[in-house]
Amino acid sequence: MRSHSCIACSALVVFLLACGASVADRIDLDTARAIAAQHADSPLSDREPYVHETPDGLSLATFWVIENEEIMAAYTVDLDQGCLFSWRIDVEAVFDPTADPITYEEAVERAKEIAERHLGEAARGMGWQVGIYPRDWVVVEGQSPLSGDPPRTGLGHWCKVRFRGPGGVVADYFQRLPDSTDELEVRVSREQAIEAARKEIKPRNLPLLGEPSLDQFRGTVRWLLHFGSSRGRLVDAIVDAQSGEVLEVSPVEVRRAAPKLVVLTVEPPVQGAVAPVVAPFVQAPASPVAADEPDSTCPPWVLYGGIVLLCAIALGLFLLRRRRN
Repeated sequence: MRSHSCIACSALVVFLLACGASVADRIDLDTARAIAAQHADSPLSDREPYVHETPDGLSLATFWVIENEEIMAAYTVDLDQGCLFSWRIDVEAVFDPTADPITYEEAVERAKEIAERHLGEAARGMGWQVGIYPRDWVVVEGQSPLSGDPPRTGLGHWCKVRFRGPGGVVADYFQRLPDSTDELEVRVSREQAIEAARKEIKPRNLPLLGEPSLDQFRGTVRWLLHFGSSRGRLVDAIVDAQSGEVLEVSPVEVRRAAPKLVVLTVEPPVQGAVAPVVAPFVQAPASPVAADEPDSTCPPWVLYGGIVLLCAIALGLFLLRRRRN
Protein backbone atom coordinates (compact mmCIF):
# COMPACT_ATOMS: atom_id res chain seq x y z
CA MET A 1 0.00 0.00 0.00
CA ARG A 2 1.32 3.47 -0.87
CA SER A 3 2.30 5.78 1.97
CA HIS A 4 -0.11 8.57 2.86
CA SER A 5 2.53 11.28 2.41
CA CYS A 6 3.49 10.09 -1.09
CA ILE A 7 -0.06 10.02 -2.36
CA ALA A 8 -0.94 13.27 -0.57
CA CYS A 9 1.93 15.06 -2.34
CA SER A 10 0.83 13.60 -5.66
CA ALA A 11 -2.73 14.74 -5.02
CA LEU A 12 -1.53 18.28 -4.22
CA VAL A 13 0.52 18.50 -7.41
CA VAL A 14 -2.38 17.16 -9.46
CA PHE A 15 -4.76 19.67 -7.87
CA LEU A 16 -2.49 22.63 -8.63
CA LEU A 17 -2.12 21.49 -12.22
CA ALA A 18 -5.83 20.82 -12.56
CA CYS A 19 -6.85 24.29 -11.48
CA GLY A 20 -5.38 25.71 -14.67
CA ALA A 21 -6.17 22.80 -16.92
CA SER A 22 -8.45 23.02 -19.93
CA VAL A 23 -9.87 20.47 -22.34
CA ALA A 24 -6.90 21.09 -24.59
CA ASP A 25 -4.65 20.01 -21.73
CA ARG A 26 -6.36 16.62 -21.34
CA ILE A 27 -3.81 14.09 -20.12
CA ASP A 28 -2.88 11.05 -22.18
CA LEU A 29 -3.65 7.48 -21.15
CA ASP A 30 -0.09 6.71 -20.04
CA THR A 31 -0.24 9.60 -17.57
CA ALA A 32 -3.71 8.49 -16.48
CA ARG A 33 -2.43 4.96 -15.86
CA ALA A 34 0.40 6.36 -13.72
CA ILE A 35 -2.11 8.33 -11.64
CA ALA A 36 -4.30 5.26 -11.18
CA ALA A 37 -1.25 3.20 -10.17
CA GLN A 38 -0.38 5.76 -7.47
CA HIS A 39 -3.74 5.13 -5.77
CA ALA A 40 -4.06 1.38 -6.41
CA ASP A 41 -3.30 -1.19 -3.71
CA SER A 42 -2.26 -3.81 -6.30
CA PRO A 43 -0.55 -3.69 -9.73
CA LEU A 44 -2.79 -2.66 -12.61
CA SER A 45 -3.54 -4.95 -15.51
CA ASP A 46 -2.08 -4.23 -18.96
CA ARG A 47 -5.59 -4.44 -20.41
CA GLU A 48 -6.64 -1.40 -22.46
CA PRO A 49 -8.52 1.12 -20.32
CA TYR A 50 -12.20 1.86 -20.78
CA VAL A 51 -12.48 5.49 -21.95
CA HIS A 52 -15.87 7.19 -21.88
CA GLU A 53 -17.71 10.48 -21.36
CA THR A 54 -20.41 11.05 -18.76
CA PRO A 55 -23.63 13.03 -19.33
CA ASP A 56 -22.02 15.84 -17.29
CA GLY A 57 -19.21 16.06 -19.83
CA LEU A 58 -16.53 14.33 -17.77
CA SER A 59 -13.93 12.40 -19.75
CA LEU A 60 -12.88 9.29 -17.79
CA ALA A 61 -10.52 6.35 -18.19
CA THR A 62 -10.88 3.18 -16.10
CA PHE A 63 -8.02 0.78 -15.34
CA TRP A 64 -8.35 -2.63 -13.69
CA VAL A 65 -6.71 -4.91 -11.17
CA ILE A 66 -7.19 -8.46 -12.45
CA GLU A 67 -6.42 -11.70 -10.61
CA ASN A 68 -7.05 -15.14 -12.09
CA GLU A 69 -8.87 -13.50 -15.01
CA GLU A 70 -11.32 -11.88 -12.57
CA ILE A 71 -11.65 -8.09 -12.17
CA MET A 72 -10.93 -7.42 -8.50
CA ALA A 73 -10.82 -3.61 -8.58
CA ALA A 74 -11.24 -0.67 -10.96
CA TYR A 75 -9.61 2.78 -10.77
CA THR A 76 -11.06 5.66 -12.79
CA VAL A 77 -9.14 8.83 -13.67
CA ASP A 78 -10.55 12.19 -14.77
CA LEU A 79 -8.66 12.95 -17.98
CA ASP A 80 -9.48 16.67 -17.92
CA GLN A 81 -8.44 17.36 -14.33
CA GLY A 82 -5.69 14.77 -14.32
CA CYS A 83 -6.68 13.22 -11.01
CA LEU A 84 -8.34 10.19 -9.49
CA PHE A 85 -12.12 10.18 -9.95
CA SER A 86 -13.13 6.92 -8.22
CA TRP A 87 -12.27 3.34 -7.41
CA ARG A 88 -14.31 0.28 -6.59
CA ILE A 89 -13.65 -3.31 -5.63
CA ASP A 90 -15.44 -6.61 -6.18
CA VAL A 91 -17.16 -6.35 -2.81
CA GLU A 92 -19.10 -9.60 -3.20
CA ALA A 93 -15.83 -11.53 -3.24
CA VAL A 94 -15.08 -10.49 0.36
CA PHE A 95 -18.53 -9.63 1.75
CA ASP A 96 -19.74 -11.65 4.76
CA PRO A 97 -23.42 -10.96 5.54
CA THR A 98 -23.04 -12.60 8.99
CA ALA A 99 -20.26 -10.23 10.13
CA ASP A 100 -20.86 -7.60 12.80
CA PRO A 101 -22.17 -4.32 11.31
CA ILE A 102 -19.95 -1.29 11.16
CA THR A 103 -20.92 1.56 13.50
CA TYR A 104 -21.47 5.11 12.34
CA GLU A 105 -18.39 6.29 14.21
CA GLU A 106 -16.23 3.54 12.68
CA ALA A 107 -17.53 4.38 9.20
CA VAL A 108 -16.64 8.06 9.59
CA GLU A 109 -13.16 7.28 10.92
CA ARG A 110 -12.42 4.86 8.09
CA ALA A 111 -13.75 7.34 5.52
CA LYS A 112 -11.44 10.02 6.95
CA GLU A 113 -8.45 7.69 6.59
CA ILE A 114 -9.33 6.86 2.99
CA ALA A 115 -9.93 10.51 2.09
CA GLU A 116 -6.67 11.62 3.66
CA ARG A 117 -4.82 8.95 1.72
CA HIS A 118 -6.16 10.30 -1.59
CA LEU A 119 -6.68 14.02 -0.87
CA GLY A 120 -3.98 14.68 1.70
CA GLU A 121 -4.29 17.84 3.79
CA ALA A 122 -7.57 18.86 2.10
CA ALA A 123 -9.39 15.97 3.80
CA ARG A 124 -8.66 17.25 7.30
CA GLY A 125 -10.95 20.27 7.06
CA MET A 126 -13.98 18.38 5.78
CA GLY A 127 -17.37 18.02 7.44
CA TRP A 128 -18.81 14.48 7.42
CA GLN A 129 -22.28 13.01 7.11
CA VAL A 130 -23.53 9.42 7.26
CA GLY A 131 -26.48 8.07 5.27
CA ILE A 132 -28.07 4.72 6.15
CA TYR A 133 -29.66 2.95 3.20
CA PRO A 134 -31.61 -0.30 2.79
CA ARG A 135 -29.80 -3.50 1.86
CA ASP A 136 -27.21 -2.80 4.57
CA TRP A 137 -25.40 0.06 2.83
CA VAL A 138 -23.66 2.79 4.81
CA VAL A 139 -22.58 5.89 2.87
CA VAL A 140 -20.22 8.53 4.26
CA GLU A 141 -19.70 11.86 2.47
CA GLY A 142 -17.04 14.46 3.17
CA GLN A 143 -17.34 18.07 2.08
CA SER A 144 -15.00 21.02 2.46
CA PRO A 145 -16.61 24.08 4.10
CA LEU A 146 -18.93 25.91 1.73
CA SER A 147 -17.52 29.14 0.33
CA GLY A 148 -18.56 31.98 -1.93
CA ASP A 149 -21.41 34.47 -1.73
CA PRO A 150 -23.91 32.92 -1.54
CA PRO A 151 -22.19 29.77 -0.16
CA ARG A 152 -21.85 26.82 -2.53
CA THR A 153 -20.15 23.50 -3.11
CA GLY A 154 -17.65 23.04 -5.91
CA LEU A 155 -15.04 25.50 -4.66
CA GLY A 156 -13.69 22.89 -2.25
CA HIS A 157 -13.12 19.15 -2.13
CA TRP A 158 -15.78 16.45 -1.84
CA CYS A 159 -15.64 12.68 -1.44
CA LYS A 160 -17.93 9.71 -0.81
CA VAL A 161 -17.18 6.26 0.60
CA ARG A 162 -19.70 3.40 0.46
CA PHE A 163 -19.56 0.50 2.90
CA ARG A 164 -21.45 -2.76 3.15
CA GLY A 165 -22.86 -2.60 6.68
CA PRO A 166 -21.99 -6.15 7.81
CA GLY A 167 -18.23 -6.25 8.23
CA GLY A 168 -17.76 -2.66 7.03
CA VAL A 169 -16.28 -3.70 3.67
CA VAL A 170 -15.44 -0.65 1.52
CA ALA A 171 -17.18 -1.03 -1.84
CA ASP A 172 -16.13 2.15 -3.62
CA TYR A 173 -14.78 5.67 -3.28
CA PHE A 174 -15.52 8.85 -5.26
CA GLN A 175 -13.88 12.25 -5.08
CA ARG A 176 -14.21 15.64 -6.71
CA LEU A 177 -11.59 18.37 -6.82
CA PRO A 178 -12.47 22.00 -7.61
CA ASP A 179 -11.66 22.94 -11.18
CA SER A 180 -11.51 26.62 -10.17
CA THR A 181 -11.40 28.66 -6.98
CA ASP A 182 -12.98 31.75 -8.62
CA GLU A 183 -16.63 32.07 -7.58
CA LEU A 184 -19.17 32.80 -10.31
CA GLU A 185 -21.90 35.43 -9.90
CA VAL A 186 -25.35 34.12 -8.93
CA ARG A 187 -28.06 36.07 -10.77
CA VAL A 188 -31.06 33.76 -10.14
CA SER A 189 -32.53 33.70 -6.63
CA ARG A 190 -33.65 30.63 -4.73
CA GLU A 191 -37.32 31.50 -5.30
CA GLN A 192 -36.79 32.06 -9.04
CA ALA A 193 -35.05 28.70 -9.32
CA ILE A 194 -37.93 26.92 -7.56
CA GLU A 195 -40.48 28.63 -9.82
CA ALA A 196 -38.54 27.71 -12.97
CA ALA A 197 -38.16 24.09 -11.87
CA ARG A 198 -41.86 23.72 -11.02
CA LYS A 199 -42.78 24.62 -14.60
CA GLU A 200 -40.86 21.56 -15.81
CA ILE A 201 -41.50 18.85 -13.19
CA LYS A 202 -44.48 16.49 -13.23
CA PRO A 203 -46.58 16.54 -11.16
CA ARG A 204 -46.03 20.22 -10.45
CA ASN A 205 -47.43 20.06 -6.93
CA LEU A 206 -44.67 17.81 -5.57
CA PRO A 207 -43.37 19.32 -2.33
CA LEU A 208 -39.84 20.65 -2.14
CA LEU A 209 -37.53 18.31 -0.23
CA GLY A 210 -34.94 20.06 1.89
CA GLU A 211 -33.30 23.33 0.98
CA PRO A 212 -32.08 24.11 -2.57
CA SER A 213 -28.30 24.23 -2.76
CA LEU A 214 -25.79 25.93 -5.02
CA ASP A 215 -23.04 24.03 -6.80
CA GLN A 216 -20.28 25.38 -9.04
CA PHE A 217 -19.16 22.90 -11.69
CA ARG A 218 -17.15 23.17 -14.90
CA GLY A 219 -17.64 26.90 -15.45
CA THR A 220 -21.29 27.01 -14.38
CA VAL A 221 -23.07 27.70 -11.11
CA ARG A 222 -26.30 25.76 -10.61
CA TRP A 223 -29.21 25.42 -8.24
CA LEU A 224 -29.83 21.79 -7.22
CA LEU A 225 -33.42 21.09 -6.19
CA HIS A 226 -35.14 17.94 -4.98
CA PHE A 227 -38.90 17.38 -5.06
CA GLY A 228 -40.75 14.37 -3.71
CA SER A 229 -43.54 12.89 -1.63
CA SER A 230 -44.01 10.42 1.18
CA ARG A 231 -45.12 7.80 -1.36
CA GLY A 232 -41.68 7.55 -2.93
CA ARG A 233 -41.83 9.93 -5.92
CA LEU A 234 -38.54 11.76 -6.38
CA VAL A 235 -37.66 14.37 -8.99
CA ASP A 236 -34.34 16.20 -9.21
CA ALA A 237 -33.95 19.48 -11.06
CA ILE A 238 -30.90 21.56 -11.98
CA VAL A 239 -31.34 25.26 -12.76
CA ASP A 240 -28.63 27.54 -14.17
CA ALA A 241 -28.07 30.17 -11.47
CA GLN A 242 -27.02 32.79 -14.02
CA SER A 243 -29.56 32.39 -16.84
CA GLY A 244 -32.47 30.70 -15.03
CA GLU A 245 -32.57 27.93 -17.64
CA VAL A 246 -33.66 24.51 -16.39
CA LEU A 247 -30.68 22.36 -17.36
CA GLU A 248 -32.01 18.99 -16.27
CA VAL A 249 -35.08 17.34 -14.80
CA SER A 250 -34.89 13.69 -13.87
CA PRO A 251 -37.81 11.48 -14.81
CA VAL A 252 -40.26 10.76 -12.02
CA GLU A 253 -38.96 7.73 -10.21
CA VAL A 254 -40.37 5.39 -7.63
CA ARG A 255 -37.53 4.32 -5.39
CA ARG A 256 -37.79 0.86 -3.89
CA ALA A 257 -34.89 1.59 -1.60
CA ALA A 258 -35.09 5.26 -0.68
CA PRO A 259 -33.09 6.02 2.48
CA LYS A 260 -35.28 6.16 5.57
CA LEU A 261 -32.65 7.42 7.98
CA VAL A 262 -30.02 10.04 7.52
CA VAL A 263 -27.64 10.81 10.36
CA LEU A 264 -25.54 13.90 9.83
CA THR A 265 -22.29 14.05 11.75
CA VAL A 266 -20.64 17.38 10.97
CA GLU A 267 -17.03 17.56 12.15
CA PRO A 268 -16.12 20.40 12.00
CA PRO A 269 -19.32 22.37 11.20
CA VAL A 270 -19.59 23.18 7.50
CA GLN A 271 -20.07 26.91 6.98
CA GLY A 272 -23.44 27.66 5.47
CA ALA A 273 -24.68 24.09 5.86
CA VAL A 274 -28.15 23.29 7.16
CA ALA A 275 -28.19 22.13 10.78
CA PRO A 276 -27.97 18.34 11.07
CA VAL A 277 -31.12 16.33 11.69
CA VAL A 278 -31.24 12.90 13.30
CA ALA A 279 -34.34 10.85 12.53
CA PRO A 280 -35.40 7.50 14.01
CA PHE A 281 -34.94 4.46 11.82
CA VAL A 282 -37.95 3.37 9.76
CA GLN A 283 -37.80 0.14 7.80
CA ALA A 284 -38.08 0.68 4.05
CA PRO A 285 -41.11 -0.91 2.35
CA ALA A 286 -40.47 -4.32 0.84
CA SER A 287 -42.37 -3.59 -2.36
CA PRO A 288 -42.38 -0.50 -4.59
CA VAL A 289 -45.28 1.90 -4.74
CA ALA A 290 -47.02 2.21 -8.10
CA ALA A 291 -46.11 5.38 -9.95
CA ASP A 292 -49.72 6.46 -10.45
CA GLU A 293 -50.91 5.59 -6.93
CA PRO A 294 -52.35 8.72 -5.28
CA ASP A 295 -51.03 10.05 -2.00
CA SER A 296 -53.85 9.20 0.42
CA THR A 297 -54.10 9.42 4.18
CA CYS A 298 -57.10 7.02 4.29
CA PRO A 299 -56.49 3.46 5.49
CA PRO A 300 -57.01 0.86 2.72
CA TRP A 301 -59.93 -0.80 4.55
CA VAL A 302 -61.89 2.47 4.37
CA LEU A 303 -61.55 2.62 0.59
CA TYR A 304 -62.35 -1.06 0.00
CA GLY A 305 -65.23 -1.01 2.53
CA GLY A 306 -66.81 1.95 0.79
CA ILE A 307 -66.64 0.21 -2.58
CA VAL A 308 -68.29 -2.92 -1.16
CA LEU A 309 -71.01 -0.80 0.46
CA LEU A 310 -71.80 1.02 -2.79
CA CYS A 311 -72.01 -2.30 -4.66
CA ALA A 312 -74.42 -3.66 -2.04
CA ILE A 313 -76.65 -0.58 -2.30
CA ALA A 314 -76.69 -0.78 -6.09
CA LEU A 315 -77.60 -4.49 -6.00
CA GLY A 316 -80.39 -3.82 -3.48
CA LEU A 317 -81.91 -1.09 -5.65
CA PHE A 318 -81.74 -3.35 -8.70
CA LEU A 319 -83.56 -6.24 -6.92
CA LEU A 320 -86.19 -3.86 -5.46
CA ARG A 321 -86.93 -2.45 -8.93
CA ARG A 322 -87.32 -5.96 -10.38
CA ARG A 323 -89.73 -6.97 -7.57
CA ARG A 324 -91.95 -3.92 -8.20
CA ASN A 325 -92.07 -4.70 -11.89
